[in-house]
Amino acid sequence: MAASPFRLAVALLTLACGQAQDAAAGGRLTLTFDTRAAADVVQLLRAGSASPSQIGRIAATPAGRELIEQTARFDASATAAEFGSSLAMAANGRLPPGASDPFGFGRIRQHTTQIARLCERLTTGAPALQREVAARLQPDLPGDLALNAQVVFVLGGSAAGWVQPGNRLYIALQYFDEDYDGLIALLTHELYHLVQYRVMPATASAASDPRQRNAENLMIATMMEGTAALVGNPVRADDGGPYLERIQDDFALFDTLMFRAVHDGAASYQELHSLGFSGSWGSPLYVVGYRMAQVLGRYAGRPRLAAYLRQPAANFFADYIVTCDLHRSDSGCVRFDAQTTHALLQMKDQATAGADRPRLPLL
Repeated sequence: MAASPFRLAVALLTLACGQAQDAAAGGRLTLTFDTRAAADVVQLLRAGSASPSQIGRIAATPAGRELIEQTARFDASATAAEFGSSLAMAANGRLPPGASDPFGFGRIRQHTTQIARLCERLTTGAPALQREVAARLQPDLPGDLALNAQVVFVLGGSAAGWVQPGNRLYIALQYFDEDYDGLIALLTHELYHLVQYRVMPATASAASDPRQRNAENLMIATMMEGTAALVGNPVRADDGGPYLERIQDDFALFDTLMFRAVHDGAASYQELHSLGFSGSWGSPLYVVGYRMAQVLGRYAGRPRLAAYLRQPAANFFADYIVTCDLHRSDSGCVRFDAQTTHALLQMKDQATAGADRPRLPLL
């Protein structure tokens, strides 16, 4: 069912008013780096031997415990015992090909020279890099935000970066070797997730109806990942290639997942999330959110993107729909189907948040 002309007119008026009322972007961000966790692992691997006490000390640090916990979210074999045994075998040169290695220490051992150089650059060049990343993010921050963020660099695991509640994020250096530009892009992306967690009133739905909860969570995750992708641009979606070649399919997948969410109360959000955001499927909803943020930023200005952080995610979708209606000749505007459009416009200005501020998993 198509959206009614009256609803579209209201959405147009709200979009126009919202642009006038947006607070200026440009808050304050300060960074500190902690490379000790990565440097300790590099030192063990380069030494060619590791004692149980050395391994135990690394695993018991806050960074070690967080790395183990994060990796275990995706691989049940990633236990503390496995961390210790695989790191010890890799350090002693006794990790055979094909052995259980959920933390990837075998590959890391082969790249310790490059990783050590990157660690050194992060240590000696920290002030310049901190200023560069803060400057890249500054135009996209809410004007009243002041955030002191700690970046912890680690080695191991299956995620290149992730965030924790508060002001801490983790970057796994084995994914970069000496790719300094790629590191900056991911660091910026993850830092923007910290900003989102700090500013957004709801980063996950607390609706009691599972259909509403799944639909809201899909919208929240798409907006959060899409705006962070625009700020950090780790997927290089504006450079062409497969991301743009399949973007019509990516929007069609969002239509399908939203239809399932809205109509199937038994649908598993974890399954919907995996289809839309897991790397094994190319993370198509990152690209959907990226394109939406790109279009809205182009027509409403980048400060508008910061303002969405304090609004229900459905407003981000409704304004995208209206903007594309206003600019029908823009080939960059990819349309949702009629049923998705109707569902998204119905949810404008609505959000269900709990007092405990539940969180969606973000990478």
